[in-house]
Amino acid sequence: MLRLHHFLLLYTFFFIGCSAARLQKQGKIQDKNFNVEIPFRYEYDLILVDVAINSTTHTFLFDTGAGLNVIDSSIAHQIRSDNLKQLKVTGSNNNTLTMDYLTVPSIILGGVEVLGSVAIVGNLSHFTKFLGCADVKGIIGNNFMRKANVQIDYVNKVIRLADHNNLFTPSADAHEIKMHAGKVGNVKLKVRAGDVSWYATFDTGFSGKLKSNYSELLSNYSTAFSKGITGASIHQVNVGSLAEIIVDTAHVAGLPFFSQTITIDTSASNLIGNKFLKNFVLTILWGSDQLYLDPIKTIEPDTLNPFEISLYPDFLNNTIQVYKLYEAHSEYSEDIIGWTVNKIDNIDVTQFNPDEMCTYWNTFKRELRSKNQIQLEISNENEKRNITIRRISIDE
Repeated sequence: MLRLHHFLLLYTFFFIGCSAARLQKQGKIQDKNFNVEIPFRYEYDLILVDVAINSTTHTFLFDTGAGLNVIDSSIAHQIRSDNLKQLKVTGSNNNTLTMDYLTVPSIILGGVEVLGSVAIVGNLSHFTKFLGCADVKGIIGNNFMRKANVQIDYVNKVIRLADHNNLFTPSADAHEIKMHAGKVGNVKLKVRAGDVSWYATFDTGFSGKLKSNYSELLSNYSTAFSKGITGASIHQVNVGSLAEIIVDTAHVAGLPFFSQTITIDTSASNLIGNKFLKNFVLTILWGSDQLYLDPIKTIEPDTLNPFEISLYPDFLNNTIQVYKLYEAHSEYSEDIIGWTVNKIDNIDVTQFNPDEMCTYWNTFKRELRSKNQIQLEISNENEKRNITIRRISIDE
């Protein structure tokens, strides 16, 4: 489980008020008979797709945990901006604020055109900070997805969309789950670890595996605590503390999985993300209220052996920074969180242009799997340090 280069991206958001349900239903498919296959890019444990708005193609996140589509404010001018209205939203960290939304005349994904759907207008520049190699300009939410049957194939990296009269056929090995999805909103599945159970949002906008806000779990398992950046949402970059545990058996929608990592964040929503979901072909049939988990491979037991310090690239400034520390397992203190990394194993990482940063970081992530320690030169405005960071064990 490599946490040096991954923080948890959280793009789930929910809505307040009866008007939100009306907005989520708004819009219609132009073509009444379709069955298409759409390629996607799987980067940073997220699904990225090409979306056309006003004949211009943009990169969007495909997010089953987002109640509405999202349009970055930098491209909102391509749509009529005189119809902006406001709506209260609650994010994955349970914070609430008022945001602008508009009606989008046309959104096209893989040739499937939705007319008159609603999108939140947000400043997604902090996505670029972490996903600079992928210039994300919006989110396809489940107000788009509910207008078609959906199949997500992580192995072939395709999304299949079909009208409600065309049903995908899962294999005989697929697990059938009643979603209780209702007419709008997110799908939630029951998760259980030991005697503790909860409902978690089925969320392809979450780059982690399983996330819970139930602190009762902390007393039952060995725990690794960390401080620093905990994720990014539509609203902001989130900073705080997280705990990670490995449970002997976790049940998701009644299915048992063994020695699985769960992230505990008492201030956040409960989520099931891509590191779990990518082990299945996912089929969503809205009309019959069925979700199928079709196994691609066996989910292997987790080991929790992160590096004592975690790094992330800041693509807005072309720098790499310290973003998280497992303080109880490290000789270093939290005061180095936010420091700039100058060198990694004697390679100067301060002079990269954006393309070079992307190339270096993708190569570094691959090479990281075989490393047990790394030499760093880090600095802030007043000090420079040379440090060695090592892998740790949750049981140390």
